[in-house]
Parts: sequence; structure tokens; C-alpha cells
Amino acid sequence: MGKSSKPGASEVTERIAVDFGAAVGVKKLRLLNVLRFKGSSMNGVLSVICVLPCKVSRTEDLVGLKRCLGSIAMQSSLPDLVLVPWFAEQAMRAALIAVFTEHEFTVPVEMPQAATSSMAAVAAGLEVLKEKVGKQQGAWLLFSEQAAIWHPHRVATYRHYLLRGGVIAAAGADVVSCVGAQYVQPTIPGEPLSSAADVNRLLESGGARKVSCFQSSKEELWQCCVRLSAVCDFCRVAPKSVIDHPHSDRALFNFLRTYRSAGGRTLNAAWWSHDQDSLDAGSWLYYFDWVDGLPNQLYGGLLGNASEPSTLIEERDRQLSSDILSRLTLQPGQRVDRNFVTELPLQTMSLRHNIELWLLNTWQATASKALTRTQVEEATGFVMQLLRKAFGGRLPPPEDVWRSTVVALFKAAAKEFELCVER
Repeated sequence: MGKSSKPGASEVTERIAVDFGAAVGVKKLRLLNVLRFKGSSMNGVLSVICVLPCKVSRTEDLVGLKRCLGSIAMQSSLPDLVLVPWFAEQAMRAALIAVFTEHEFTVPVEMPQAATSSMAAVAAGLEVLKEKVGKQQGAWLLFSEQAAIWHPHRVATYRHYLLRGGVIAAAGADVVSCVGAQYVQPTIPGEPLSSAADVNRLLESGGARKVSCFQSSKEELWQCCVRLSAVCDFCRVAPKSVIDHPHSDRALFNFLRTYRSAGGRTLNAAWWSHDQDSLDAGSWLYYFDWVDGLPNQLYGGLLGNASEPSTLIEERDRQLSSDILSRLTLQPGQRVDRNFVTELPLQTMSLRHNIELWLLNTWQATASKALTRTQVEEATGFVMQLLRKAFGGRLPPPEDVWRSTVVALFKAAAKEFELCVER
């Protein structure tokens, strides 16, 4: 006898949703999506959990979150859980809680203060995840920014590639992440979009472009679907200073590459087309309102406003720039260029960030956590090259001032990340 054709629970739920939708019309779609979420269950084979950290300080933040949740609700294959670690200014709390009430499929986790990084937000929600998921090896975290728009087949695409890659509940599976291939961003600032259909229209008009994450300079957390157990292990061994750093995802990616003795393997998820399971993701999975690294709504305000970046400079960077100035060698009667004095704190901040990024990109949970002198010399040489480039090829003399500054910053950052440097 052949296999039974009896549909599974998720298929039955989908059919109910379709039939009920035809009967009651568009206005009831939200109830249908809640029904579909309720019908979804983590079966221990492959569970996709959305992690959507959010901070709401103004109405625009709330609008962005609502459109993201709307796009999640319209997924052809729903996530098994939508975890939302959140923080809101007092004036926005009631409105945000109302959004969670409207989108009943969310699992909000309030944070006592705004998370300084995506990984800090994830760490804040881990206890809830452990409670709901346990130690499932088949559980995966799919990340998102709070104002993004998901293509309706985003979750389905990740499920497809994870299953096709042989990823099951087996604890020994070496695949630890799956990276989506293409996303969309606007080419010029404009009005925020509301849906995937808006994104397609913007693409057709030339107002947006597709970007492959394999062509971009670095991975982003929202491009990845990561095994939950690997994220839990990272949060267990990484010091708070690493988890709280705005670029903590750099450390996570390096951790994943060296995860388990054989090394972690990453699947490359492209997109589904008409000849693959009759699904078409339109060759993109994710859209967000950023133009050249700046939020769309802020782009116009920052253009031509050179004073704006100064608000990002910390006091320690200003003090360090003053120390550098006091140690530079000037010829009799020579004055330091005014533009140089103005830009130095920004260059100093950039210098510190580059050093921290280097450390996070190479961060590993090794037993000794020791950095060799060779590594320090390589990092110093790399950062010195960046400095020379920033100053047009030649550093204001003496160069030893810059080199000693780089080494001091390197050692300070290593200490902050609980790494030691060989003497």
C-alpha cells in the first residue's frame, strides 16, 4: 500500500486559513494569521524562531515595527516563535504594548534598558527561549531589524535550504548558520514603504537595488539564520563587554566559524524561483530603509551637516586626540592646521573602533584567550595603514606617537574583552 495522503496539522491550518479568508474577506486577515501561528508548532526537527529586538523612542520607530510585524504575519511559512526583546521610552510604552496586543503572535520580553547591541538583546531573551524551546538542536534563530520588510517567502526560503542541506535535529550536524543571498535597499531617500508589493514596485521604478550579501564588505546579523544552541554557547562564554559591544556580531561570526572541532559550516541560501518548488521570492528576501549606511529618514538631515558626527564622539576620544596633539613635533613657528584639529577626535574614534573591530573579528573562546606578539604586530601594522590612508598617505610626525597610541589602544581593548597579550 502507498503512503497515506492524510494532511499534516500545518497543512490543515493553511487550508482552514485559506477557506476562512475567502469567506470573511480581507478585514479578517489578522485573525487568520493568528490562527496560522497557533497552528505552528516546534516539532523538534526544524524550528525557526524570529528574534526582533526593538527600541521605541518616537512614533516613527513604532510605525517601522508595525510594518515589520505585518510582513512577518504574511509569511507563507510562519516562524514558530516571534521573540521581541524591547525597550521603550516612558511616553511610548502604552502605544508599544498596544502593538503587541494587536499582533498576538509576538512574545515580548521587556529589557530594563535599551540594548547596546543585537546580541545583548538576544541574551536578554535567552531565558524565555530556553523555557519555550529547551535544548532543541533543531531550533534556529532568524534575526531582523525592527523596521525591515520581509518578503513573504523569507522564512520558507531558510527552511528550504536548511532542510535541503541535511540539517535535522542531530546534535552532531556541523551546519551552524544559513545566510540569505539578496536584500533590497533604496538608492535614494524617499517615503518609507509598507509592504513587499511596495518593494517590488520600487525595484521596477529604479528607486531601489538588489544587493547580494556575498558582495558586501561584511556579514550582517539579519542575513543569518543561526542554530540556537550555538548562540547559547556564545552567550555563555563571551564576556559582557563583548556581548554589549555594538559590533558583537563580529565576534559571533568568528565564533561560528570555529564552532566545534571540525569548524562551523554555513549554508548559502539563494532564493526560490518558479522552477524550485513553485515558489518565487522575487530574488530578494529582506528590505530596509537604509541608504549608504544611514537610515532613510535621517539621510537628508545628515547630508552637508559636518557637525552631526561630533555628537557620536566620546570624551575618551577627545582626551586622546588632545594627548596626540601635545606630542606631535612642530617646527618653530609652525601651526597645526585648524581642520586637522577639528577632525582629529573623529579620526581617534575611528582608530579605536578599527582596533575593537579587529579584536572582535578574531575573538575566540579559547582557554588561554592569549594574543601573540605576532598578532599584535600584524594588527598594529594594519591599523597604521588605515591611519596613513586617512591622512592622505603621510602621518603628521613623529610616527612613533601614532604607533604607541595604537599599541596602547590595542592593549586597552584586549583587556576590556578579557583577552591577554603575550609579553
